[in-house]
Amino acid sequence: MAQDLKTTELAILGLLARRPWSAYELTQYMRTSNIRAIWPRAESRLYEAPKKLARLGYASTEIATVGKRSRTIYSINQKGLEALTTWMGEDSRPFGFEYEALLKLALGDVGDSRHRLSQLATLERQSDEDWATLAAFFQQFASGESEEPSADRQVQNLLVNSFIRELLDARRRWSGVAAAINAEYSACTTEAEKSAMVRRFYAALLHGDAPQGDGDG
Repeated sequence: MAQDLKTTELAILGLLARRPWSAYELTQYMRTSNIRAIWPRAESRLYEAPKKLARLGYASTEIATVGKRSRTIYSINQKGLEALTTWMGEDSRPFGFEYEALLKLALGDVGDSRHRLSQLATLERQSDEDWATLAAFFQQFASGESEEPSADRQVQNLLVNSFIRELLDARRRWSGVAAAINAEYSACTTEAEKSAMVRRFYAALLHGDAPQGDGDG
C-alpha cells in the first residue's frame, strides 16, 4: 500500500479508476452505495480525499464548466493506478466493525439500568431501518433497474450485498435473543440467580443453541 494513503483514499482511487468524478459526485455516490455499509466515513473526509490524491500525485484534475459554474473533475493517473493495483493485491486487515450502540451496551453497568433498554431498542430499530434500505436496493437489482454497466460490476455488488444481508439477518435474530436475555435477567432477584442465568445462556451459545429464556432463573 502507498504509505501516504489511507484505506478511504484508496477506495476513492478505486472509484476514480471506474470513471472521472467531482468531489461532490463522489460524496453523493458514497452516500447511497453499498460502500457506505462496509466502509462508513464522514462526508467531509470523503470530500477531501480526491483533493489529497491530486496533491500527492495519484490523481489528475481538469476544470469543467456547467452553466456558469466550474468544478474540478478528478481522474486516476498512472501513479494512482499502480498504487491501487498494489493495494488490491495485498492481504486485507482482519474483520472488524464499530457500533456505538453496542459500545454503550458494553459499558451499561456504569450507568442507569434503563440505558440498557434504550440501547436494545436503538439496536432493534436501526436493524429494521437498515433492512428497509437494503430491501429497496435488492428490489432495484432484482428488477433489472440497476444502473451498473456490466455483469462484472453486478456480481461484485451481489457478493458484497449478500454479505451485508447475512450480517443484517444476524442482527435481527440477535434482537430476539437480546430480548430473551434481558427479560430473564430482569426477573432474577439475587446475584446467584443472575450469575446462574448468565452461565446458562453462555452454555447455550457454546453449543450452538439459540438461547431462549425458559423462566427457571
